[in-house]
Parts: sequence; structure tokens; C-alpha cells
Amino acid sequence: TPKKPGQNKTESNVTVTINSIEVSDAQLTVARVTGSRKKVVPSVDARKMNVTLEDVALDAKKLKQWKADADLDGVVLVLPGIKPPLEFRSGNLSLRNGAINSKFAFTLGDITKADGSLKVKDIEKAVVTFDLKTSMLDLDAFTAASTKSESAPATRSRGSELLAQGHIAAERIRWAPYEATGATADVRVFSDRMEVWPVKAALYGGVAQVSARVDSQQTPERFSANVQITDLDVGKVMAASPDTRGKMTGIGQLRLQAFGALGDNVMNSLTG
Repeated sequence: TPKKPGQNKTESNVTVTINSIEVSDAQLTVARVTGSRKKVVPSVDARKMNVTLEDVALDAKKLKQWKADADLDGVVLVLPGIKPPLEFRSGNLSLRNGAINSKFAFTLGDITKADGSLKVKDIEKAVVTFDLKTSMLDLDAFTAASTKSESAPATRSRGSELLAQGHIAAERIRWAPYEATGATADVRVFSDRMEVWPVKAALYGGVAQVSARVDSQQTPERFSANVQITDLDVGKVMAASPDTRGKMTGIGQLRLQAFGALGDNVMNSLTG
């Protein structure tokens, strides 16, 4: 019998819960919708995913009840702006009580092999904390593998929100024929930009320090960097290349401000 206006409606507190869901060989594409024409631009394409979900409550207020386990071995991530995919060699991911924890190892073509960990304390706030370590980062391979990302209309964010933050360490960074050692960097990813600072590395008897910023609201993405090198052994730098070996000695200091654009022609975009 229909209730008359003014009568209280009975509210249902029943929540449907699925005990277990098995997902095998899944593919997931994450994209953003941008511009006045609402263009869909892919951000990450994940493939070969195997996930077990438990206690899946079909209620947005009960996400922290969910449990999940994923074997990352063999999972492939196709990233925009770079040719080789990121391939996980081992690792796992778990979701318990609204928190995500993961440890893994991956390769990114010839650019790097790395081990890492990832944490999200609260999936409802979803700020990612990560830590990555690698024995070698090849900047020549990175530059060669860079491609032009799919263009998207520039948009302005309504606000800046922290999405991820973490630490990266590389025993060696190579830009043939030169190498830096003991490099570390702190990274913060916001909804409208990425900040990388401080970056520190040992460089031929001296110390290199870098701070950089990438504006993700421009197309192509623009970046700026401040570089400072102190107490550089010029003789050791010259000795790294057969063409300059023995041509110069001394101690050098360098301050540089550079601007450029990401994509398939990073070096030619540099100014400063």
C-alpha cells in the first residue's frame, strides 16, 4: 500500500557481500578525460593481471572490508611517452583493512632494472608512498626510448592534490661516456605537476645537485631544472671520452637553469 505524504520511509541496511572473485589475465586501462571536447587520453595500460578478491561488499562505504591479493610476476604496464613496457619480474600486492602493501622487481627495457615497494595507508585517500632502488639508470636508453605521447588539450586544475611521493636511489647513472654514482632523489607527484628534489649524486670528485619540476597541464609536458655542480675534477671528466682525454685539468663549478619539453626530442627542446 503506498504511503501517504509525510510518512517515514523504511531504510534498508542490507549489504550484498561476495565471498570471493577470481580475475585472470585481465587488462585494465586508466585514462583521463580532458579538454572541452572531453577527449579520452590513456595514462596506463596494465595487462596480464591475476587478482583474488574476498569479502567484496557492494557498498562504497565498506571498501575497507575488501581483501585482495595479486601476483605481479609477468604483469606488464604500457606507459605513455616511452617505447618499452614496464615488466614485473616478481612481486605481490595485498589489500587488507583499507591499506595496500606491495614489493616487486621490474625491468624497463634497457633503461633500468629495479626493486621497489609501494604502500597506500588508506585507499579512501589514496596517497601512494614508494621506494625504488636500481644498480644502473641508462639515460641514453631512456632518451632513445622516449616517444611523443598522445596529445591532449591543455586544462587547468581546480586545485593541486598530492597523489604520490617517494624515494629513488641509483648506484650508477650513465649518460655515455659519463657516469654519476650514489644518486638519490625525492619525488612528489601532484594532480597538476611533478617535483623532483633534492637530487644528489657524486660526479668525478664533485657533487651534483638538481631540482626539477614537470608541468603536467601543458602539452607536451614542459619541465624546468636547476643544476649545481661543485668541486668537479675537470681532468677526470675529460678522461671519460677518448676525444677529450688529457686536454684540460682543473676544478670546476657549474650553475645551470634549463627548460625543455618531454617527448621524442628532449635534447633539441632544451633552452636556458
